[in-house]
Amino acid sequence: MVSKQTLTLLKYAMWVLTGLILILAISSWYQNQSTEQLAGRALNAQERGETPRQFFEAQRVAQGFTALASTHVIFTTPSGKRITRMILFGGPDYDKERYWGYCFTGREEQNKAEGKRGKQLYDGKFFFSKGEVEAQKKRPPSNTDLIGIMRSDDLVQQQKDNLPDSDFDIFKGDETCYLMSNINLPVGLDDDGDTLNNQLERTIGSNPQSEDSDGDTISDAVEVFLMKTSPLSVDSDLDGLRDNIEDVNQNGSIELKDTNPNNPDSDHDGLCDGDGYGGRCPEGVTSPVRGEDLNQNGIVDEGETDPRKADTDANGVDDRDQRWHELQTQPLGNRPYTGNDHYPL
Repeated sequence: MVSKQTLTLLKYAMWVLTGLILILAISSWYQNQSTEQLAGRALNAQERGETPRQFFEAQRVAQGFTALASTHVIFTTPSGKRITRMILFGGPDYDKERYWGYCFTGREEQNKAEGKRGKQLYDGKFFFSKGEVEAQKKRPPSNTDLIGIMRSDDLVQQQKDNLPDSDFDIFKGDETCYLMSNINLPVGLDDDGDTLNNQLERTIGSNPQSEDSDGDTISDAVEVFLMKTSPLSVDSDLDGLRDNIEDVNQNGSIELKDTNPNNPDSDHDGLCDGDGYGGRCPEGVTSPVRGEDLNQNGIVDEGETDPRKADTDANGVDDRDQRWHELQTQPLGNRPYTGNDHYPL
């Protein structure tokens, strides 16, 4: 059942939303902005008066939902829950996009009666992505756009230059807020604590109740945000080496001791990083020369070549070519049968 307090906040939300729409629509008309730019507006110029709306109660926010692009979204945060803006709205990849919003205080109507304007009228908390910050900095000065509402009329451009990342970054329970985004935005809590919210996990197919969906000892968030590997596979590039063996310190950076967990042939020598039998290995199904880390342990053992170096012994010949030459110089009786004329030995 919806509480009386929530109903009251929703009432104020609709009132303030109407005011924001009017202010931002007028601003858009005067500035003749492109309809393809969000530009801190709540209305698309081609759909003025027809922009869709979404309303989400606290329970749905806890489960997760997708905030549609160019849509007025009003939502209530679940009681007793605290969550960062970054996690609530999908993480660092989505922070590069453009979204902004406002959490209502319930004092807006009283502020209007008292003659307050600008940020004094909307005295709740604004929030906005880094992508929105950067876009606003590039716009001409105006006292009727998002920055103008948030700041006083004086020194608008200077304030744009010094605009912080967000007015606030922690959402508490029982807050009713407005959101506008230029992309579909996954919104939700984070049940398993891996910093991927529930809606984002459902979108990519990972388990919102498990920090490590594929059991490779790397958290889903590290795979998605840093390593760019699949949280659904222990071997994202299908080269026979587990992701946690390829990126040893799991920081998403390919360093001296690492192979690339997103490339089955890290050194581009024509040999797979693993044993050569992975689903994306380049050697071919009947090649007698295959693989570098044959026992798949992340160490260059005797009889193996280094998957981080195209020319392991630095003799001027790539590992694959050298191993082919070694095979072809063996006595005929010792050469492996390939079963394919494409690999004549």
